[in-house]
Amino acid sequence: MENYTVLVPPYTVGPEAYRSIPEYCRVYGTTAVVIGGKKAMAAARDKLLAAVDGSGIAISGFFHYGTECTFSAAHALEAEPAIQNADMIFAVGGGKAVDTAKLVALDLNKPFFTFPTIASNCAASSSLAIVYNEDGSFCDFVHFLQSAKHVFLDTEIVANAPVRFLWAGIGDTYAKFYEVSISARGEQLEQFRAAGVTLCRMCLDTMREHGASALEANRAGQSTYDLEQVALTIVITTGWVSMLVARDHTMDYNGGVAHAFYYGLCSLPGFADDEKRLHGVVVALGVLMLLLVDGREGECRQLQDFNRTVNLPTCLQDVDITVDDRNISFINQGMTVELTDYNQNVFMGTVTSINMGGAESKNGMTTYPVTLEVDNSAGTLYDGAWLDYSFVTSEADNCIVVPSQAVIYVSDTEGNPYTVVFVQAEEKPENAIDIEIPEVTEGETPQYPSPKDGFYPVPVTTGLSDNYNVEIKEGLQGGETVFQAYIVEQAWG
Repeated sequence: MENYTVLVPPYTVGPEAYRSIPEYCRVYGTTAVVIGGKKAMAAARDKLLAAVDGSGIAISGFFHYGTECTFSAAHALEAEPAIQNADMIFAVGGGKAVDTAKLVALDLNKPFFTFPTIASNCAASSSLAIVYNEDGSFCDFVHFLQSAKHVFLDTEIVANAPVRFLWAGIGDTYAKFYEVSISARGEQLEQFRAAGVTLCRMCLDTMREHGASALEANRAGQSTYDLEQVALTIVITTGWVSMLVARDHTMDYNGGVAHAFYYGLCSLPGFADDEKRLHGVVVALGVLMLLLVDGREGECRQLQDFNRTVNLPTCLQDVDITVDDRNISFINQGMTVELTDYNQNVFMGTVTSINMGGAESKNGMTTYPVTLEVDNSAGTLYDGAWLDYSFVTSEADNCIVVPSQAVIYVSDTEGNPYTVVFVQAEEKPENAIDIEIPEVTEGETPQYPSPKDGFYPVPVTTGLSDNYNVEIKEGLQGGETVFQAYIVEQAWG
């Protein structure tokens, strides 16, 4: 038997969480430095300074961590005199910023406190740093004996952060349940691991119950109960699970196919952690793969249904399009959309989600993001391709259809406007109208056919249409020959 200690980090949560900084930090000293992302530090700066004002704790500097959590970035920060002389480190921002600050704290043997400004991962509460190479490819895991001394989760800051981070955090968090529970299945577990496995159930249940509402709150910039529950589960619960199941610094229970899928992609040239490839978004797709590998196709389908409610991917080829305000009312989840690329390749897609909260207005028009699941089994649809799309807004069966060029707008001899189709007949139909037929000179193409050509203008009522055909609801019986256009032949010589 061995002696061991498990330390899970305490936390303070709420719209004024930073007010508790003096209570939990002053025992560690009087000076702190902030290491974080530029936007994160800008979002937290005023609240941080207000919290320590008059408390006996001074913040001696704000330092940008860089762009990736790398060993070189950490070493550069460690050379800063203000950081060397500080009693403690405040890690502010997302996962890469926090992990960089953790590396600095480890090397300089300083206590650190975390201030997550987005809820996208559990870096703020875990005893692990994920290190990347300079090109963004995965490098290494670094384990710590201890995690943050305290986590301060300001839900007001999180509520005003970009929605994409919470969105990605939902996928990364429910992955913890599937990876941990599958890895530990059928094993006799120590108390600490059993506790982590039991706790990981929250990583799925909370996302399903509160995820969609939390995203709505985030879009509205509101610190709600749903947002708090989801943020706590992403940042705290998942971190606790990671610490418990990996107390001995092994990854046996703390990962799986979902994360292996992401880190494998990170090693590919050109793969970037951008808005469509955020860690948690890719991991969410990896979970679907994990369930299929595990033979749980039914559960995979259920998770796909949940993913559609929060706009997470449901297949390897999800395509995003934007639909303007003239057409968005016709788009419905599950409908079929035809896509055509520059080379006239045609792909059929199914609408999986409609993001009404992602509307953008420009030049007097509002557009909405719509995600499609596309059959790209041939592999000819490439990332970033320009696509034309078309869809059916409504359908009619057993109807009369004419080419769109056959429908013409004219006025009768009394000046009344009509929509007509010129119908071929031996004599004037009863419902035909009289119109002025402009005379043409020799060699000139007529604007309309005339009764001399055997065609008469018959008023019609039109219905549905697409780019090529128009439904005729009234005016024609079916089987008529209609005028479409003159064919002009030119001789060159």
